[in-house]
Amino acid sequence: MLDLTVDNEAYFEAWSFAKSHSQSIDNPTETQKALEKFIDNWTCDEFVGFVDHCKEVVDGLELENDPEMSRRCEQVNSLRGLSS
Repeated sequence: MLDLTVDNEAYFEAWSFAKSHSQSIDNPTETQKALEKFIDNWTCDEFVGFVDHCKEVVDGLELENDPEMSRRCEQVNSLRGLSS
């Protein structure tokens, strides 16, 4: 459930960023039309509601932060080039 929540929140954030930078095009290519459909799909109200619901479920699990697990995750992320 946590993976689902994180993945979907990342999709929402990424496509919201794309939406904030998209511009209307008079004669869009097929690729541009497809991109617009992706933006609409991953930023629609229904998807936002789904992401919010997933976050509520995960928050309800009352997971505790394990400092050792956090340190290990940071190590893995740094190896993958994802460290913050």
